[in-house]
Amino acid sequence: MQAKKRTQILFAALMMSIVILFVASAAARADAPVNAIPLALDGNYSGDKTFWVKDEEAGVADEHMEDIYMVTMPQDGEFEFRIMTFMDNSISYSLWNADMSVNYLDGCGKYVSGGSATSPKTGVVKNVLSAGTYYLKISCSKVDSTKENNKYRLMAKYTGYGVNDYGAYSYDQPLGYTLGTDITGALTFTDKEDWFVVNIPGGKYKLNIQNYCNGSIYFELLNNDLSKTILSSSVYEMKDDATSPTVYNNTDLKIDPGTYYIKIKGGSGKYKFNLRKSSKKQKLAYKITAKRNKKKVTIKTTAGAKVKVTYGGKTYTKTANGSGKVTFKLASKLKRGKKVKVKITKSGYSKISKRYVVK
Repeated sequence: MQAKKRTQILFAALMMSIVILFVASAAARADAPVNAIPLALDGNYSGDKTFWVKDEEAGVADEHMEDIYMVTMPQDGEFEFRIMTFMDNSISYSLWNADMSVNYLDGCGKYVSGGSATSPKTGVVKNVLSAGTYYLKISCSKVDSTKENNKYRLMAKYTGYGVNDYGAYSYDQPLGYTLGTDITGALTFTDKEDWFVVNIPGGKYKLNIQNYCNGSIYFELLNNDLSKTILSSSVYEMKDDATSPTVYNNTDLKIDPGTYYIKIKGGSGKYKFNLRKSSKKQKLAYKITAKRNKKKVTIKTTAGAKVKVTYGGKTYTKTANGSGKVTFKLASKLKRGKKVKVKITKSGYSKISKRYVVK
């Protein structure tokens, strides 16, 4: 009997927990505004927006102390808004995510005050946001005694970055990267790091990174299980008066064949990068041995190189073996002061053309 009673108590407690969670969830969902005003991102100031309080003597039956605007970012980029207030009392403004659970402007938001009918004050905010829906909340807790001053004007605009980094979410959800492709990405409030995966055949590569961010960005090239860092580089933020980005170049990056991950994190703003096969040709190693009165020339060079030797009006051609050594048997003996012409070529390497004088 006692066991049955305990079961009933536990069941009742469980049902109560479910009800509390449901009510809390519903309350959270209710925070998302349903009558938000769409905000034009055209860079023009609005007309006057007015606050007022209840004043039965003046026939004002309600109060209006808050406006909520819906901000729709069509792509990643910079969102800027300005609020011009004619009120001496403070106006607060805050920028929220889609369900109004996160405020992006320093906790409680920001404030502007000290305006007047003839000399308004303006607050300015610039943020880098990902594409999506946000809400701008503007409110006051106390209006001015001069009713004509209880107004503000609002201007908003955005600058799209033209990004192509969509889908670069994490190690488990990276964006596939093709060598030689230009990537334009953005680091924002909601997208603080980007991940790419790339297959590299191996060889020498060159990397270019351009940082337009407010703050440094950090670029990492890692092996497929992140146990080894191939490259880690910081690219410092743009200077305040700069008109061009901070640039990092690495033109001699040696990478073994394999699958690699690129991780980018850091400041808030736009960045660009490109990783491509290096076009810089390598130098061929060589050593020529040609002794007088002998009928042979020996050349030590890079394995697989094509070697051409000309002496006494005859030309000989061979390909260097795996050790890079090649020997030519000549039709006539080498004589002091005579010249042996040597040409060595290999794809991806600078050509060698020498005239060796027999000693």
